[in-house]
Amino acid sequence: MSSFTIRLDSVSKHYGETKALRDVSLEFQSGEVHALMGENGSGKSTLVKTISGIVQPTHGTVYLNDQAVKLPTPRAAIDAGIGTIHQDSAIVPSLTVAQNIVLGKEPQGGPGLLKGDPRTIARRWLEAIQADIDPDTVAEKLTVAGRQLVAIAKALSNESKLLIFDEPTAALGDAETEHLLTQIGSLRASGIGIVYISHRIAEVKRLADKMSVLKDGQLTYSGTGGLEEDEIIRLMIGREPDALFPELAPPRESIVLRGESLGTADGFLDVPEFTVRHGEVVGIAGLEGSGRNILARQIAGVERSESGRLFIEEDEIRRPTPSKSVRAGISFVPPERRNQAVIGEFSVAKSMTQSAVWKFTSVGIIRLREELKRAQAVRQEMGVKTETLHQSILTLSGGNQQKVVLARSLVAESKVMVCDEPTAGVDVGSRADIYGRFAELAEQGLGIVLSSSDMVELIGMCHRIVVIREGKISKIIPASEATEEVLLEAQLPT
Repeated sequence: MSSFTIRLDSVSKHYGETKALRDVSLEFQSGEVHALMGENGSGKSTLVKTISGIVQPTHGTVYLNDQAVKLPTPRAAIDAGIGTIHQDSAIVPSLTVAQNIVLGKEPQGGPGLLKGDPRTIARRWLEAIQADIDPDTVAEKLTVAGRQLVAIAKALSNESKLLIFDEPTAALGDAETEHLLTQIGSLRASGIGIVYISHRIAEVKRLADKMSVLKDGQLTYSGTGGLEEDEIIRLMIGREPDALFPELAPPRESIVLRGESLGTADGFLDVPEFTVRHGEVVGIAGLEGSGRNILARQIAGVERSESGRLFIEEDEIRRPTPSKSVRAGISFVPPERRNQAVIGEFSVAKSMTQSAVWKFTSVGIIRLREELKRAQAVRQEMGVKTETLHQSILTLSGGNQQKVVLARSLVAESKVMVCDEPTAGVDVGSRADIYGRFAELAEQGLGIVLSSSDMVELIGMCHRIVVIREGKISKIIPASEATEEVLLEAQLPT
């Protein structure tokens, strides 16, 4: 493959008075992995949009192989050899894998005729990345990892020479992450350039040939790496990193949540009892497909157990539904924020109150001033950074969107908060804020269930960890005894 270089020379992007990028000069080359790091709101997304043809720079020049170019549309960027695999991969759920891969570039063999079988085209590119996926599969039936692989195959079918990965492992399990990182290494070896955006420092240290860090729209570091984790965090957040995980207060003796005989109709998930005390943070660990996610949904009452029972304190939630669970005192934070937790048309305020609007309703009329007042108080309590509560939730950074989702438990005055991958795709600064808030809420008596594929997060943030293996509890580990080795051993199939 011939060499390919994208160079930004003194690029700035302004949105009114907001300077999203300020005089950034960077170069991305074929055959190397260039990691791009920074807190949410640091300018990473704007930089990616600039080289993807989504936005145009206010000042500065973009060079393609040392020739100044304009990329006025995403199509122009694709034609130039630039492909983007977004965190929420742009796959049409109702189409098959093959249809997704050829979508937008169906080769015409004549009027109304396709040149070549889409399935054959799709199979070629799926095999190129060792993706064992049937081209006839409807995309909505794929796992998150499967959708990521289809997005990569689609980008390769466009003959991309530079691939941009935006938080590709945020919602993946350990095995899926390992497969994806291996494929990225193979793509680099084939001569394709990789721009790798991630908050997972261990992945960056493993993959990256070069690393650049953005802070408030400015480049604070660009080099060949070799930095220690604390130094990377300092460059990202602009200050010395404090301890990421706060000290947890001891939980109380009283039980706030109890699940009995939780399970699925096929018998795969079988959990006789699951309890959470007031002020306790209970982790759930488990490999992809272990039943960890199903257990979290059943505990939250958003997925009904075949024959189980769910209690808040001494009161049973009969035939749980999401609405009943929220009213009973359980809030749920789903793993895929953009697809499962955020409604793009809603404002920040409405996004905070949407699960508990009944608290502000009388005879079908919403008391808007009271609703807005509560949203304002919760915004300050959660530290949500937004110019106004009336702006769209989608205008916020990923970390602030997640704080809004978490804030719903405060609006609903929940007794238990069940979180599935609560810090996926969240920068280290926002993650520290969220962990600190968890500790404060637990001290106030809130029970927290933390289902996560991040073993470091579970060890640092929980009182005890329940390990799920093949649908059963394999071990319950006190935090004082938990290590990554102990957790992994308990998760692996026997």
